[in-house]
Amino acid sequence: MVNTPIEILIEDSPAEVRVALLDENRKLLRFFRSLYCRPSKIDGVYLGRLSAVDKITGGGFVDLDKGETAFLPRTKGFTEGQNLIVQVVRDEHKDKSAVVTTIPTLRGRYISLQPQRDGIQFERGVPKSEVVNKLTDIDDVFKKGRITIRGPGADAPIREIRDELKSLARKWEEIQDKAESASQPNCLMPAPEISKRILRDTNFIEQVLVGDRNLYYRLDKITEYWPDLEGRIMFFRDQTNIFSVGDAESQWLAALDREVPLEGGGRITIDETEALIAIDVDSARARGKSDAIRRINLAAMSEIAHQICLRNLAGLIVIDPISMSNRKHRKELVDILRRAMKEDDRMTDILGMTPGGLIEMTRQRIGANLSEEFLAKRALDTHLTATCEAADLLRRALTSHGPGRPTVVAHSDIIAQLRGMLSGALAETESRIGQSIILRVDNEISVPNIYLERI
Repeated sequence: MVNTPIEILIEDSPAEVRVALLDENRKLLRFFRSLYCRPSKIDGVYLGRLSAVDKITGGGFVDLDKGETAFLPRTKGFTEGQNLIVQVVRDEHKDKSAVVTTIPTLRGRYISLQPQRDGIQFERGVPKSEVVNKLTDIDDVFKKGRITIRGPGADAPIREIRDELKSLARKWEEIQDKAESASQPNCLMPAPEISKRILRDTNFIEQVLVGDRNLYYRLDKITEYWPDLEGRIMFFRDQTNIFSVGDAESQWLAALDREVPLEGGGRITIDETEALIAIDVDSARARGKSDAIRRINLAAMSEIAHQICLRNLAGLIVIDPISMSNRKHRKELVDILRRAMKEDDRMTDILGMTPGGLIEMTRQRIGANLSEEFLAKRALDTHLTATCEAADLLRRALTSHGPGRPTVVAHSDIIAQLRGMLSGALAETESRIGQSIILRVDNEISVPNIYLERI
């Protein structure tokens, strides 16, 4: 769970849902995007069929519904052709399949339930001594399975915990019933939509601003079973882009830049390769001044932790701070990074500093990082993907007011997305604005545009 007290911005458009998480100073902590034509499958439960087993690795491939295949890391005890109840734990990434597990976890806001395990666990940061007394009142409900008390569950009344446990237990019974009656791979429980998943998995929420009225009504209903969110979900009535709040729009775009300036001088440079993420700390003017170098390095560790979470960087990460000879100061950098990463909800391991002065760490990979999601490479140039540009044009069409017919002028790749994968979103946009959108190809322009053309 994300533990920092935050404000959540949710924007719904015909092509996608975008979510921004801001801290108390409205600094962007996380940014999420989900395309309606390609939603995340994380937490979805399926009846799958084990189609192939790799005897060398011990893993195998499971056929899901709609002809999709996922990777199962451990197949011990299973045979090819066997039907299995599996849950998606990682979406497909680049040329890698989605990853599934045969031990599903049904998550609520207050607790999570693993029906095939036993016992009681606590999420990181949950005070066991304050919660354990509550659990004596759930013996009549808690028949089988392992429950995990989540962050908001520490403060939730026992009635809410009991109600959520009953709901999760019923959901598991429904999953089993569907699995018994199905003979072919099939979806038994769809993945939650991104806005609901983020509200579920965020510990402290000060305020939720929703830019779409229909989505607001849907989300406001969840306070019936997550009452701690009552009064915190609000409709953003301003006609401007909801991402203007806290300047979230420019903040997420800045997260795509290679260089990040540091307050007080210096900068960090982030380079992503197939093998690892390399982060360099640099400040020419601080060279030779040990105190200044130490201050910049310390500031860099906090900013690096922020950028790792914001950009969703994962795998092996190597950090090259400005060289320092003082052994105490070098250790201090590693300690600062460890403390800064404690707020991360992913599994991380700060491996320490090498003899060469490099800090190595690993971070659990879940989903694509921001540059993989939004950037495409053309020769030596890097730019927003055609899908991202097309979705942005549809958002802008909803806020275009005045006489004339909306006209899009863009590269053929963008127009192809509007006529292909995002055709449903285009139709929804035209329905909302009450008129069709003219699409014109112009491969000479570098920036797509939408304007109102008088007919």
